[in-house]
Amino acid sequence: MDAVVDIPRSTIKTKTESPTVLNAEIVTAADKKNKRGRPKGARTTRLSEVRQQAAEEKKKIRAELSAKITALQADLQALQQRYEQDTHQLSDELELLRRRESSYQQVLSVRLNEVAEHLQSTLIKWGTAELKEAQIDKRGRGRPRKTLK
Repeated sequence: MDAVVDIPRSTIKTKTESPTVLNAEIVTAADKKNKRGRPKGARTTRLSEVRQQAAEEKKKIRAELSAKITALQADLQALQQRYEQDTHQLSDELELLRRRESSYQQVLSVRLNEVAEHLQSTLIKWGTAELKEAQIDKRGRGRPRKTLK
């Protein structure tokens, strides 16, 4: 004869709330005692293994971050070199432009002096020619009068 075991309802977990379901799981005394289970994100329930997993994840994260830091430092160094090259090139071009501008100013000042000398000599020649052509007439009574033709 089969013995009937009386299991209290509080220890039966069912997929539905109906007590007639045959697929019931019996909650063991160990499950009731250890309510914490495994820590969140852990793959096992042993504390030493959880700590080991955390240490491995920490090493993995540290390695990834150090790789990113190395890559960013390399990018920064490349950008700094490019910046230095560009500034050096621009300063060279600026110096070249300054030299070119000073030479243009010198040539322009020489040309302006030539033009000024030519204008001065032309005006002096014209003035002397006009003075030569000037006629000095005497009035009937009094002083002479200067007229230009």
